[in-house]
Amino acid sequence: RFLGSTVLINKEDDLHFNMQDLQLVESVNRIIDNYIFQEEKFKRLSQLIGSEATRDVEEALMGRSADKSTGRRLEISMLFADIRGYSRLTKDMDPTETVRILNDFFSAMTPIIMNHGGMVDKYVGDEIVALFTQSSPTGTHEKMAVDAALAMQEEMKKMNIDWEVTGRPKINIGIGIHTGEVVLGQIGSYDRKDYTAIGSNMNYAARLMSVAGPEQVIVSERTFIGLAGKVTARRVGPFEIKGFGSRHAYLVEGRSPDQF
Repeated sequence: RFLGSTVLINKEDDLHFNMQDLQLVESVNRIIDNYIFQEEKFKRLSQLIGSEATRDVEEALMGRSADKSTGRRLEISMLFADIRGYSRLTKDMDPTETVRILNDFFSAMTPIIMNHGGMVDKYVGDEIVALFTQSSPTGTHEKMAVDAALAMQEEMKKMNIDWEVTGRPKINIGIGIHTGEVVLGQIGSYDRKDYTAIGSNMNYAARLMSVAGPEQVIVSERTFIGLAGKVTARRVGPFEIKGFGSRHAYLVEGRSPDQF
């Protein structure tokens, strides 16, 4: 459907628009189009906000209506991603622009996670945490998490092309994925509770994220085993993981040829 148009007026006499002007306008239009698309998505997601949000999130995570008074142990895949060098990039940036960059980043990443069967657990500063709790006919939760991570990295490359034209700084993300048992339950105070995952495996996934470099996806050995050869990856490390000792991991290089 038609939503609007962009009009350019050249106020300089006898000067014509050049190819660079056209590329700038096209990049701005893509950013606007992406913003409108994300806004439409979040209008639908906003139905989850309110008194029914916790119940909906809980049932989606557990795959059933759960007892709100208890927790449950479940093996899941956890994805942690953050912007590399974020503090340095935004140190001298206008606060409004800082917030816009974060919101645009989260708005682009959230639908990718959800489209791959995951659920955003929380946003922490420039970090996004997602949980993949259920396998599907198309793949295990390990595979769904890695597919989401690869799609997130691909989307960041496209965003950076558009952002560079409009003067925004290039940003890169590092992603860590781990699979293990967690406790799912409502955690919080009397006034506010969030349905989330807790446990040492969540801590390990967060530590693994710090190992990943810009544009990298690092998975634990446990996640790699669950992928059953569906991605190409090479063993890296060992890394000294705080609280867990020396561990190897796997750097994901892409999907296996038979997965295309």
